Amino acid sequence: MSDVNPPTGMRDVLPEDYFLRDSLIAVIRRVYESYGYVPVDTPVAERLEYLTGKAGGEAEQLMFKILKRGARLERDTEGELADMALRYDLTVSLCRFYATNRHLLPRLFRRYHVAPVWRADRPQRGRFREFYQCDVDVIGEKGTLPECEVILATVEAIRALGLGDHFVKISDRRLLPIVFTSMGFSDQEVRKAMVSVDKLDKIGVQGVLTESEGYLAEDKRASLERFLSDITGREDLELSVGALGEWGQRCSGELEPLLQNLRTISRVIREAQGEPVALTFWPSLVRGMAYYDGPIFEIWNREHPFSLAGGGRYDGLIGVFLGEEVPACGFSIGFERILTVMKERGTAAVRRTKVHALVALREEGIEGVGLCLARQLRAAGVATEVYPYTPKIKRQFEHAERLGIPWVVLVGKPEGAGQELELANTIDRSRAKASWESILSSLRPTVGIK
Repeated sequence: MSDVNPPTGMRDVLPEDYFLRDSLIAVIRRVYESYGYVPVDTPVAERLEYLTGKAGGEAEQLMFKILKRGARLERDTEGELADMALRYDLTVSLCRFYATNRHLLPRLFRRYHVAPVWRADRPQRGRFREFYQCDVDVIGEKGTLPECEVILATVEAIRALGLGDHFVKISDRRLLPIVFTSMGFSDQEVRKAMVSVDKLDKIGVQGVLTESEGYLAEDKRASLERFLSDITGREDLELSVGALGEWGQRCSGELEPLLQNLRTISRVIREAQGEPVALTFWPSLVRGMAYYDGPIFEIWNREHPFSLAGGGRYDGLIGVFLGEEVPACGFSIGFERILTVMKERGTAAVRRTKVHALVALREEGIEGVGLCLARQLRAAGVATEVYPYTPKIKRQFEHAERLGIPWVVLVGKPEGAGQELELANTIDRSRAKASWESILSSLRPTVGIK
């Protein structure tokens, strides 16, 4: 038998997982819309030229490209065989969307977007080749309000999902290049060192130094080691130059404006918050996308070794499409990781159907009666499923219990002027003869209908 599994790194979504995802998205959407963010959508595929040269690094190398079709493919065999690709994140598509529709959008544009993206990544815990992201962005404002707002909104969404034990890492994408340049690193060495240092939490100082042997001379590795020793374990909530040790003093003229900006973000969030936000300066934070050009941030859960959300400012990216800089800032929730955390904790309610009542047929030949009763229940606001006749009533109850359907309405042949009905509850196992009115009075409150 041939392999009938989905492609490696992709998954079939079972009903209970779909319902869980749907309910979590509803929570996130409710929070974001309360801040004034509006939903948008973009095509799953973009022109290849729009996706390349934007994110840099891994994301672009892991694109799923789409081959040209038909005659065009035959004509272009000497050149690039692909002209489109599946989107690898939602931010680049947003920038193309904004450039296309700018004349239809307000000057200050707040948007959220929940949709799948694709990367030919190595599958691992909480990471797949097809996965959902939930993005929130502010376009059109240069000040620190967008950073503060997307952080507060995303923290509120994470809390609303019941994931309370978390903290926010914050830094500036421009910080490390300034420090590394002061050490004498070339532009290429700066880029490679940033990739290595971004893994500091996972591989430690020695791991970063080992990785740097391939591109740094011994004296530069010694400087890097001293710098990593200075910043490790010295995260400063007040975002002071002191957290950067001697390097902060050496580059203070260039670093001070960046750190002052981070202090402002920290102060505004502290003044605006209701429940305290654990905001922590994290000098080693880089973020994988090269389009970030200002403050960057991530949300981490203290019980899990990965971030739940990440984002930052990318003022230059929209300009690639428009030819002029447009300020922009956003935060993206890693939806699959949220699902992983909730399922591992056992805090996610398992739901296999949205049906509240099962119509069970006690006799053959009354399918029409059962379907009519189900139609009346649906008209009254009760989602209802009909189970085909089987002489084993127990099988019908097992079906309801397996799916979590709380009520079973047993129906027989009409007798005289009335209908023979019974109402059973699969939770407390109660069962009794019932009239249509008593069935409605029992079922409607369970679905929130008075």
